[in-house]
Amino acid sequence: MASTTATAGTLQSSRPKIAFLEAVRGVAALVVVLQHIFAAQIPLFAEWSRDYVDFGRVGVVAFFVVSGYVIPLSLEHQSAKVFVVRRLFRLFPLYWLTLVLYIVFALATGTFSTQNAMPVVLITNVLMLQGLTPVLTIIPTAWTLGIELLFYVQELFASLVKRLAAAVYAGYAWLAIFALAELACRMLRVDLPTTLPLLLYTAAIGQALYLRDHHGSTVWRGLVISGLVIVPVFTYVGGMHDPAWPEFTYAVSYLIGLALFAGFYLFAKRQAHPFLVWLGAVSYAVYLVHPLVYRAVALTGLNPVLCIAGSVVLSLVVAWVLHRTVELPFIAIGRRISGRTPTPSS
Repeated sequence: MASTTATAGTLQSSRPKIAFLEAVRGVAALVVVLQHIFAAQIPLFAEWSRDYVDFGRVGVVAFFVVSGYVIPLSLEHQSAKVFVVRRLFRLFPLYWLTLVLYIVFALATGTFSTQNAMPVVLITNVLMLQGLTPVLTIIPTAWTLGIELLFYVQELFASLVKRLAAAVYAGYAWLAIFALAELACRMLRVDLPTTLPLLLYTAAIGQALYLRDHHGSTVWRGLVISGLVIVPVFTYVGGMHDPAWPEFTYAVSYLIGLALFAGFYLFAKRQAHPFLVWLGAVSYAVYLVHPLVYRAVALTGLNPVLCIAGSVVLSLVVAWVLHRTVELPFIAIGRRISGRTPTPSS
């Protein structure tokens, strides 16, 4: 009874935090949508965002800080079985449906390439692992999901060995890997996947802030300060190993993504605006489906203003429908299947 009461109290006290996290998710999803649609319709904006700030990257960084905060919170109050079952039902059904919609649309419009039809591409995309491999991603935004899954595995393993809080120190290792990879890019003149370790480090920041709020930890100080120094410096050291990501844009977009989260975090005790909370609730669907919605709207030949407005509004509407008819029902199924299990002692 005592542990149940303590858990309930913790969950109760975390509710304002959850609303704040939903608001961050909502804003992050919206800036990703706006970046992609504006860049596709306005060449000057595409050029500007390439040279200065890519808001898509800003949103992705904020998403990973949120994940870093949420996953330890979940694992402290769920068994491994419950966590895995609920995550599977939360992520995969909507993802698989969206993947089918992309393939059907590509087939209908004659844009489905033979490369997409290769078994290894289809299987890797179905498993949501394309972000961890050189394999093409069919859903343009889904490259981040494999990296997210890797973070889940890291945290789940730490929870199973009763070292969940200690997993935050993996952030230093991921930051070091990022720095070494950038250095290798400069010295060997190769293009390495430096974003993968960087985003895993970013998730560690979220976990460090969770530990600060719930356990009084101060590990966040060293972790954040290290990143604020190392990320810009080694991004510059790496240079233009990826022409699509100039070092200035890469570093600035990353820092703005952290600032986006920090801005909401500093005012977490304030009531989040209901629209932002709603936007956060549908953010996963928005993130997945908006490129497809834009492609469909662009086929109508509307002028840029109408195309942008129509794509944004329709993306939100379609995301809401998918959230209500697919995402929420499968989340409920996952909860029924997993049931209630004792909170792990870790």
